[in-house]
Amino acid sequence: MILRAPAVPLITVDPYFSVWSNADRLTDADPVHWTGKPNTIRGVVEIDGKDYRFMGNGKDEPLTQTNLDITTLATEYTFEGAGIELTARFFTPLFPDDLEIMTRPVSYLWLSAKPTDGAEHSVKVKIFASEELCLDKKGQLAVEV
Repeated sequence: MILRAPAVPLITVDPYFSVWSNADRLTDADPVHWTGKPNTIRGVVEIDGKDYRFMGNGKDEPLTQTNLDITTLATEYTFEGAGIELTARFFTPLFPDDLEIMTRPVSYLWLSAKPTDGAEHSVKVKIFASEELCLDKKGQLAVEV
């Protein structure tokens, strides 16, 4: 039996700063907060001069998601297309035995690409993060200090 998580954790710093994917594939919908409000992050990989989407909605052709692995501290997606395999690993260091690291409001996105066709490829990654991650809602004025 194949189980499907109702939502996939991407960024899980705390209840206020969390980003989840509610879709079957990371390219099917933009990520959201656990409450369902938009927390838009889009990921595009340029392979040999052509853009392909690996995270979020968009106009670019999506890479094919081939795997999803959810563990206690990390979520890892694997994609294939245009002669490469792309791995996207989301990691939040919530180590209960190290409170200094655990209280940092930081998550990591580790990306790696390797050829699947034996050829060399030019690979560039672009991440687009909305202000929704930092503000209450999109378009809200920035806080003045």
